[in-house]
Amino acid sequence: MERSMKITEDYLLLTRAFPEGRKLSPVLVSKTELAEALFCSERNAKLIIGKLAATGWLRFEPGRGRGNKSRLYLDADPAPLLLQEAEDKVRGGDAEAAFRLIGEYAGTDAVKREFMDWFYRYLGYQSDGGSSRVVEKLRLPIYRPIVSMDPGEAFYALDGYLVELIFGTLVCCDDDESAMISQGIAHHWEYDEAGMSWTFHLRKGIRFHHGRELDAEDVKFSYERLKHTAHAWAVRSIGSMEALSSHAIRITLKERDSYFLRVLSYSTCSIVPRDLYGADGSGSPELPVGTGPFKAVRRTRGSLLLQAFDSYFGYRPHLDELELIVLPNADSLEKNDDAGFVHVLTGEQTLAEKIGWKHIGMMSGTSLLTVNRSMPGLLEDPFLRRALNVLIDRQAMVTELGFPRISPSSGFVWGNDDKGVDEFDPDAGMKLLSKSNYAGETITLATFPRHQNDAEWISSSLSQYGVRVEVVLHTWAGMLLQQSVEAAHLILFEAVLSEGPIRLLEYLQSSTGFISSHMSPETRRRTEQILGRFKLADTEETRRDCLDEIEGLLKSEGDILFLNSKAVSAMTHPSLRDVRLSHRGWVDFRNAWVMPDSKQIKP
Repeated sequence: MERSMKITEDYLLLTRAFPEGRKLSPVLVSKTELAEALFCSERNAKLIIGKLAATGWLRFEPGRGRGNKSRLYLDADPAPLLLQEAEDKVRGGDAEAAFRLIGEYAGTDAVKREFMDWFYRYLGYQSDGGSSRVVEKLRLPIYRPIVSMDPGEAFYALDGYLVELIFGTLVCCDDDESAMISQGIAHHWEYDEAGMSWTFHLRKGIRFHHGRELDAEDVKFSYERLKHTAHAWAVRSIGSMEALSSHAIRITLKERDSYFLRVLSYSTCSIVPRDLYGADGSGSPELPVGTGPFKAVRRTRGSLLLQAFDSYFGYRPHLDELELIVLPNADSLEKNDDAGFVHVLTGEQTLAEKIGWKHIGMMSGTSLLTVNRSMPGLLEDPFLRRALNVLIDRQAMVTELGFPRISPSSGFVWGNDDKGVDEFDPDAGMKLLSKSNYAGETITLATFPRHQNDAEWISSSLSQYGVRVEVVLHTWAGMLLQQSVEAAHLILFEAVLSEGPIRLLEYLQSSTGFISSHMSPETRRRTEQILGRFKLADTEETRRDCLDEIEGLLKSEGDILFLNSKAVSAMTHPSLRDVRLSHRGWVDFRNAWVMPDSKQIKP
């Protein structure tokens, strides 16, 4: 009989409730005891026992007469059943459920070790097939969920990186902000003297992952759709669009925008197939479909399987399959650092130094607190906002919490430009607090699991000065909900700016951006004025001046409290070649490959 996860767990429940039933002699049980052990009614318990008896795992002899207990023989060793079930859950894309099963039912360290040994072998590099066609796979553990791979909704760095792997944009731009715009889906473009009318000529033969050829109507549809998403800011300059032919489109701007091409190269402006994303642009397929180097072939609650797209119009990835496996917490692999071929270190986990492995790293951005200036009441008080800023000891935060916190930060971090000024001044903070109207009210600090330690550290630290901060922990997806953002006095997150100014434009304008959502009306008005000048700027220096002006405005008005500059790093097996960190802070697998003479699961 084919077993199911439910019936296996039912048997595990019985072995846990009646451990003596594993001995040669039976255990005597009543109907009530069985129902309690299986967390169900007596009627359902009888049905479950019947199913389990049919598997041969147990024997059951009903008691004769009123008050006589039944005899229960638990014949099957639960350990192999547990291990098989946990392995099946991992293969099915739910590692979290597998770790839960092991945690609840393993009983002994030996069973836990056996499962972990199997899991370590499951991760990393594998190759299948013969000499004619070898399929190379890489499985990578991650410690955060995948929230959205919709170009119009993706907000977190991992989600944005996956959008880049799956979709394509009209034009491209290297990580370096000074780089020239290069060809993407469009192979050529021209514009009028005023820079208001742009014509893009599309490559022929570009296909979406579901097989249909991309045309100009898909480009038009994608940008129209974007107007009704969280990232409407990206197409705000567009006035009208006209498909001149199947492979040419004219875009007319409402206003001059010198940054227009750079915005079109951003993953938010990825092109989606109009036949799969709904006639009105509101729908989306179960799996994202784009034209990028990888196509999504399976997504579960705890995993994402990507395959190289053979018909990709650019360079096909060397790896045939890439699977991201979401682990329940950072402690899942703490006992073995040899799990996998690559580790992306973003602070959720710590791994020992590995001799011979390649280390790469970069500054990723800055952690900060947004102050809800749109909420009437407590934080309208400028003295309280200033007091909070100088009462946080950023250097102590770096010292006590460690990597990936690098140094105190007093501004946005661009590349390796670390604005490391600690504004900690407890004496000044207490004076400001005394001038404020603060009377011990609770300040809510909302965040999500990645920043939980930072939030709790801040809460504990501020309590020394009589400031009550309650940490409200949301899921990654829950943190993006409008009600979560509006209800929080403060939000703690990391502004990932290694991609350059384009990312800050998103934080300042996206409807799901924490900075934009918490701005005061006056700060928003002044920010929009400066962004208007940003669009007209013709040099990177002038654009940077505009963004520095916005930073100064946010600081002076107390809309943002900067905390620490942060970094991201990765350790990769020596046989994994051409590995680099993308501007999103994740390993870029588009060009990664494994050296043939060292293709082994573990070093």
